[in-house]
Amino acid sequence: MKQWSKGFDKRRESDDVATFRLSVAGEENAERLSLAVQAGFAGHGFAYRIDTLQDGSSVARVVATMAGHSVVRGENGDEKKKHRFHLSDRRQQDRQFSAPTRAMIASRIAETLGVKEDTVSVKPIGEPSHGKAGVVFQLSRLTHDGAAIGADGVTIASEEAVRQTAQFWDKTLNSYKPRDTMHMILSAKAGEDGQALVRAARGFLHEQFPNHKFAFGMHADMAEEGGHISCPRDRRGEG
Repeated sequence: MKQWSKGFDKRRESDDVATFRLSVAGEENAERLSLAVQAGFAGHGFAYRIDTLQDGSSVARVVATMAGHSVVRGENGDEKKKHRFHLSDRRQQDRQFSAPTRAMIASRIAETLGVKEDTVSVKPIGEPSHGKAGVVFQLSRLTHDGAAIGADGVTIASEEAVRQTAQFWDKTLNSYKPRDTMHMILSAKAGEDGQALVRAARGFLHEQFPNHKFAFGMHADMAEEGGHISCPRDRRGEG
């Protein structure tokens, strides 16, 4: 394992979904803040709540996917161009949007509301999450003490609605998670030649996974009871 691990992928799994706090200085109208959310997070999966603070100002809590798209005008009409929100380095204690992402969101909102970009504040709350399970976690927190509104205007107020939303968003998350090893089983019916199975397994691995490290062994403990014989094997994911 120590030798195999030298070739493992060192990249972290992707940040796929996060919660953000959005406010616009001087804006207390919930409808206008809703417009700000829709403009700033357009092209992404998102759900939000508008809360009124003690001083009468409004703030939006937004759960949004990091992957999204922009609609740009091309030679053959409007086209979707994929992009991704980016956060500052994980080692920073107070993580923020990267400067280009922050500028993009602020400009969208400023243009929609007719305000200056420096009045827009949007910051991550807590740590981002990974995959569909991360979407469920973030949405469950958002709806814990009240309903949220999805990008399509549908209310998200139940566990079932949260799961359905996560299922829908899962198709566009563009998740990345390192896969360094995998476990497979090649089996044959009871009574077959065990050594032939071993030769077949070895030939299969060399043909299908050249330049990969692997180890395998034959299990025949169930053969006496009429079960299958098998060759479980572990393969390192990188060649």
